[in-house]
Amino acid sequence: MRITITLMLILLLVLVEKSQASTEPQVFTIEQISADFAQLYDDLQLSHYDMFANLSKTEYDRQYLKYQEGIARPMTRLEVQLYFQRFVALGDIGHARIDLPISEFFDYLSQGGKILPLYIKINDGEVVVDDVVGNSIDLQRNDRVVAINGKPIADWLAEFRALLSADSDELAATLIESQLPFLVWLLVGDLAEYRVTVSRAEKSIELTVPALTRVEQQAILADTEEHVEPAPQRDAKILPNGVAYLRPGPFYNIQPDAVDVWDNRPFKQFIDQAFAQFIEADAQTLLIDLRNNPGGTNSFSDLMIAWFADQPFKFASDFVVKVSPHSVAANQERLEISDEPNDISLKLAEFYASNESGERFSFALPEAVPREDGRYNGKVYVLINRYSYSNAVSVAAIAKDYGFATVIGEPTADLATTFGGMERFSLAHTDISVGYPKALIIRPNGDQTPGGVRPDIAIPLDAEQLFNDEAFLASALGMVTSNAH
Repeated sequence: MRITITLMLILLLVLVEKSQASTEPQVFTIEQISADFAQLYDDLQLSHYDMFANLSKTEYDRQYLKYQEGIARPMTRLEVQLYFQRFVALGDIGHARIDLPISEFFDYLSQGGKILPLYIKINDGEVVVDDVVGNSIDLQRNDRVVAINGKPIADWLAEFRALLSADSDELAATLIESQLPFLVWLLVGDLAEYRVTVSRAEKSIELTVPALTRVEQQAILADTEEHVEPAPQRDAKILPNGVAYLRPGPFYNIQPDAVDVWDNRPFKQFIDQAFAQFIEADAQTLLIDLRNNPGGTNSFSDLMIAWFADQPFKFASDFVVKVSPHSVAANQERLEISDEPNDISLKLAEFYASNESGERFSFALPEAVPREDGRYNGKVYVLINRYSYSNAVSVAAIAKDYGFATVIGEPTADLATTFGGMERFSLAHTDISVGYPKALIIRPNGDQTPGGVRPDIAIPLDAEQLFNDEAFLASALGMVTSNAH
């Protein structure tokens, strides 16, 4: 079993236990839904940095009228959420979204709900089996998925894509891979079993895959000989070959008892101890592992980069902000709830006060500086993959663009130059939260071309490396070691 399956199930376990008991769904009238939809479109145009970057206003207006006409009956909040998200997702901008109803999914799982226990990879446009949890199911890794319940897999992918806000099809593919059981549940609900058709050695095979509860999947995974405990989210060690290895984990506070997710003090302590260990061991080579990293904020990652940077740096060459009432309000709320407001929020408050709503201005980002003493002076490599997201992409871009490190791995699906700085507003009747990007973030080298970070040294993916994180890491370490001599 691949490690990421176990990680996904553990994540679901933690979140399910924190979810609230489900209640009778509230139903909204046609008038309420229509009013909220009008607010959605108006407020997105008011606040979004560039809502029409990928879809023209003419076409978006046409879609708006079509969606308004489609509001023909009362709906539950969940139904409204999905309906509105399909509209927002038309813009193909990842940071403009209404989050999918994950809490309802957790409630479903906590009550013994069953899901399709199939895990996939999407590679070069093909959907292939990564793993399936179940007893005696003859699905094999790398089988090409042709259909599920008789529906062609291309039709499933199109329906998934319509629900996802993503800047590119490559980014959408990584989201589908990580959320397949959830997305299938969203579309078909509670099913006892699924018919999965695959192609293997030019033969078509249809197999029945029983749906499983979360507990059933965990029990099967625990019994398998291939079961591997997930790696810690943060890790720092000296490997047997003398290479220092750092897995910084998410760039936000992951302490179980964390009150403030943006409190970077535990992260700073971890990073400082890690680099002190590397320096004391006289490790001449360091591999920083950003694979499968969800990102976070540079108030964390800057603390890490400062240990090996040789000049001042910042995460973007330009950070162009659009001023809007919602962005002003969101920033003010952060200031009011924080015991120690960060410098960016304070400077944004001054920036908003001196600029008019609707205008776009470059916001002067403060430079982070290298440590004055005790820096790490060895050779640094940064390892990325298609599942490096958000601020993890920014870290890779900084490392590459400033020449602080050699980036290895595979290109990121998430973008280095992107619409970001996400804020939120709520709709009046349904109270649905809507995310939007307030800024254009341009990578440190000034390249405004949409695209991920491409590694300096690419790791070609054979079948084993595509499916096995440990094989991928072994290849990276081999390249690091050979380049170090």
